[in-house]
Amino acid sequence: MVNHYTIQMASKISGVGVHTIRAWEKRYKAIVPIRDEAGHRVYSKEDVEKLKLLSELCVLGYTISKIARLSSEELREQLSDLGKNSAITSANNLKLIDENQNVNIEEMLIILRLALKSYKLDVISQELSKIKNLFNTREFIFKVIGPLMSDLGRAVYMGEFTIAQEHALSSIVRYQLGHILYRPNEASKNRPIYLVCGIEGDLHEFGILQAAILCQYYDLNVFYLGPNLPLDALVDTVKSLNVKGVIIGATAMMNVQSKKDVDSYIERLVKKIDKNIDVVIGGPVVIQPQVVSELKRFYHMKTLLELDQYIKDSV
Repeated sequence: MVNHYTIQMASKISGVGVHTIRAWEKRYKAIVPIRDEAGHRVYSKEDVEKLKLLSELCVLGYTISKIARLSSEELREQLSDLGKNSAITSANNLKLIDENQNVNIEEMLIILRLALKSYKLDVISQELSKIKNLFNTREFIFKVIGPLMSDLGRAVYMGEFTIAQEHALSSIVRYQLGHILYRPNEASKNRPIYLVCGIEGDLHEFGILQAAILCQYYDLNVFYLGPNLPLDALVDTVKSLNVKGVIIGATAMMNVQSKKDVDSYIERLVKKIDKNIDVVIGGPVVIQPQVVSELKRFYHMKTLLELDQYIKDSV
């Protein structure tokens, strides 16, 4: 029976990323591994168990600096005080969502976060499929997808996931959102038409997918044109349909990489479409006021909640 583990093995078993283990060890002395004859770190079963417990408490909102020096027994007591059972919240023994029972959102997010930490793609896909049938689409966007994607972003920033892993996890979420978006919605056919797309040069898709789903939730007639849309394609679509509004997503990366391109895109769009059509820019990108001075109805929504209110008021 193995009694000691390499850092890679300890990471896989505990669900804590290698970079995080090193940070917890160096900055907070959470664990003190021994060294083998070659000088490499080796971790005991007790170390791995403590990593699991620390991970569970961090998912529940604890700060690592406050709990790093506690013993495993003290960490279990903290979980117990919260009404949590370590065997239930362990990343390797997840208590999955029961569709026949009332779902607690906090518990649901714990399951997803633990699955995310452990890179359990099958669990994330399975649970998201269940969850989207338990909530309306607006709740799914704000209560599930938003927090989950924030956690993914933090994990990538901390070095817990590779870019390849980020893409795999993102693909699962994108699939679930697409499944919602392309469900038939007969109620929207006689409603105003809104186009949703991403600005040319911006490959990020989550924001515009969520915007399109919110339009659908409020029974607007939405045409989703995808990310990185060339201007001519957008203009041709606007002219071929009786469009009420255009919602264009532009992430913060566009401020850094292509600021002039953003202004140019919007300025050229304004000159080619009817001035009475709503033009909505979603995201933290900066737009110069003179660029949209000709438009009667221009809106800049920096957050998804602002966009949600705009869409709701448009019904």
